[in-house]
Amino acid sequence: MKDTAKGASPVRERLKELVERSGLKQAEIARRIGVDRNWVNQRITGAVKVIPADDLPLLALAIGCHPCDFFEDRPQARETSIADVVARELSEGWDELPEPERELISGLVELRRRYREQALTQEGA
Repeated sequence: MKDTAKGASPVRERLKELVERSGLKQAEIARRIGVDRNWVNQRITGAVKVIPADDLPLLALAIGCHPCDFFEDRPQARETSIADVVARELSEGWDELPEPERELISGLVELRRRYREQALTQEGA
């Protein structure tokens, strides 16, 4: 991992690199997570001294990487979409999810399918 400024967190430095590489604005990252832009900014700039471990999966999903990318010596060469991350996380942990969570996710997938069908129908009209 590259040297960081005195007192700078290696995880924070990696977060900055990954955000820059993603090309996303802080406002878009915040929207994807469902938080205020200041929440994202505080983690990037150091206003939050230690980034809580629970925040890393949220940030990773929003910027399209894996939480492990915050700790590796160099970002992985692969380009990972949010869809890839979600699919991998769900497929690896589906059986461990409580039934209500599986039903919720299945319902969201069905809702998305119906929405796309409706949108395609309206486009063709």
